[in-house]
Amino acid sequence: MLAGYVATGIVPVSDSGTFNGVGRFNGGPEVPFFVQNVESGKRYRFRIINQSARNVFTMSVDGHDLTIIETDGTPTTPMVVNEIQMLAGQRYSVVLEANQPVANYWINAPFVGGNPAVNPNQNATLSRAILRYAGAPAADPVTPMTLGPDNPNALIEANLRPLVAEAAPPSDVNITLELMVTPGKAQWNVNNVSYLSPVVPTLVKVLDGANMAADFNATENTFILPANSVIQIHFLPNDDDEAHPFHLHGNNFFLIKSNTTDIINTVDPIRRDVYQHFYPRHTVSDNFRPRRPVSEIRASFSDSLPIGQEPGSSTAISSGTCKQDLRLSWPLAPVMALIVQISIPTRPGRIYALRTMLSRLISSNSSCRLGDESRLCDEDVTLYLS
Repeated sequence: MLAGYVATGIVPVSDSGTFNGVGRFNGGPEVPFFVQNVESGKRYRFRIINQSARNVFTMSVDGHDLTIIETDGTPTTPMVVNEIQMLAGQRYSVVLEANQPVANYWINAPFVGGNPAVNPNQNATLSRAILRYAGAPAADPVTPMTLGPDNPNALIEANLRPLVAEAAPPSDVNITLELMVTPGKAQWNVNNVSYLSPVVPTLVKVLDGANMAADFNATENTFILPANSVIQIHFLPNDDDEAHPFHLHGNNFFLIKSNTTDIINTVDPIRRDVYQHFYPRHTVSDNFRPRRPVSEIRASFSDSLPIGQEPGSSTAISSGTCKQDLRLSWPLAPVMALIVQISIPTRPGRIYALRTMLSRLISSNSSCRLGDESRLCDEDVTLYLS
């Protein structure tokens, strides 16, 4: 499949999706769906992780609201929704209250990711699980399989706010990036440069003293930035119709403008480490269509990150190098990426290659954080979408 992608630029499209590794596909055996058991009157913290290579899942639970309390490891002002779109690598914690009649309910996670015409075997409606109340029969829900609620109250990313407000610091350096895909080819470009891994790795060059643009290949797409600085990255509009999650290694940045809004928010923006620049043409719901496909982030770079610091909890990364890249598994050879080097004139930069560890970035406590911190969730559950 990788050879076919490299030759045509057409990314393979999934047959189906899974919940915690369990799922069905067209023509396959009708294995039991994953079951999440609950008890009436209890509150559950669901830590939802999209660990897929590509799919964009839209998560909902029939008849139940979901209260978002955490975004990519950042405690979030509670927001009640009934549908959440999740890109590869994104994580949310939600609180579900088991307050409906005893029965079985569908947990829906239909997905998009590429043109369905590429794979006629695709069946996104099979990407689901069952929420089963204690006392309900061990059977599938009697209601039909749907793509989600008839009247969606969907998450709008621009409406997310941190639990503890923090203003984005003024930027010291501004960078504009134009992201393009070469039609019919497996070639991704940032500012007209397609990243190619150098024979001598970038980190090795830095350890050997490289600290100027001329020290790196043009195809390394390396930006030399001052230490202890705040960098604002502006992403230009783009006609690409794929759902591309981007992240900056070792940094949870301020998302000061989501492409779900026209407003720039520097007062209390959400901090996250995976964001979406483009929206897919083949969406499950039109609610996720951006008004302006533009996004901006601010990231702080300093010389103060201790070894082992979790990237989901810090405002800075160390001096040295970090990488911003497309968080998909298929474009491994034709990576859309750039390298950021933070320079310190007086000594060589320390190097940390921090990658997102999905299961570790979610905070460990089970507090539901719904305004009354004495109220804890009765159970803590992790749901992996793939």
